[in-house]
Amino acid sequence: MHIAAQTGHTSAMAALLERRATVEDRNANGGTPLFFAAMNSNSAAVRFLLQRRADVHVTQVLGTHPLNTAAIFGRADSLDAMLDAGARPDHPFIFLTRNDGIVDRLLAARADPNSQWHPSECTLFLRFLVWVNSLPHRLCASIDRVPRVCFHAPGATSLHLCAMLGQVEDTRTLVEAGARLDTKNDRGATAEDLAAAFHFSPAHLGIFRGR
Repeated sequence: MHIAAQTGHTSAMAALLERRATVEDRNANGGTPLFFAAMNSNSAAVRFLLQRRADVHVTQVLGTHPLNTAAIFGRADSLDAMLDAGARPDHPFIFLTRNDGIVDRLLAARADPNSQWHPSECTLFLRFLVWVNSLPHRLCASIDRVPRVCFHAPGATSLHLCAMLGQVEDTRTLVEAGARLDTKNDRGATAEDLAAAFHFSPAHLGIFRGR
């Protein structure tokens, strides 16, 4: 089911459902076919699963929902279909995306740009994964992006994340939508602090300073 969902083969999914597969089958990471369909640029697989009442609120071991997957891969049609089906854009990092238009859609769906990510609310596996990946920065001040992002992730908002990843237009959109500039993560850093620390352009920093 997962492979058929990811490749958008709705006829294959229909055949598998007739052979006792279900729309809630999980892989080793807890992902259902809807997660895999959300990666695909063709939203037909997502709509196929939603028509068969696939759970849009299901989480996998990383604590994310299928809506996060659609946002990350920039699948606007799939994201719209899941929002129409009642998906809640309530994950703190829901604004992590590869598509500028996704942020506007999420804001229209009342996603909160000031929601903070707290490890204590996540799975033990995810907490361990973030901690392990942050070790190079903890132990030797690694400047590699992944260890630094993991180190600063606790308490971060989507604005912090956009600042760390250099997503200039998404940063601008979030600020214009009311993202708080003074919110600090658990390390005591604001999004502007992180934009400066990650050596992004003056234009990016100018967003935080009203320029």
